[in-house]
Amino acid sequence: MHHGGFSVGQGSNRAYVDERVNWFDHCDIDTWSPLWFEDFFFEELHYPKSAAFKIYWLLPGKDLSDGLRIIAEDKDTMVMASVVNRHRNLVVYFDHDNNFAGINWDDIVS
Repeated sequence: MHHGGFSVGQGSNRAYVDERVNWFDHCDIDTWSPLWFEDFFFEELHYPKSAAFKIYWLLPGKDLSDGLRIIAEDKDTMVMASVVNRHRNLVVYFDHDNNFAGINWDDIVS
């Protein structure tokens, strides 16, 4: 889980800098939901509540320029859970300051 940083650049030059990364092993995929991720962010990582808070999953094999997918509904975490058997490490970005606001979402894989 990447958090606390900010997004810079565009396209293939996009980067998330000044971040912190926390690893959480052996998570029960049956409990995954946007609320479950919010609990990690606010309770485990101790961030203040923010109306701008968003969760993004980086699709396996992709980078920030073409692989971010927003996690807003249970169906989004169900897609994540469906790839766990093939991809053991899933990358999630927490955005609490609207850092990804400049991304052209029409260009991102959905």
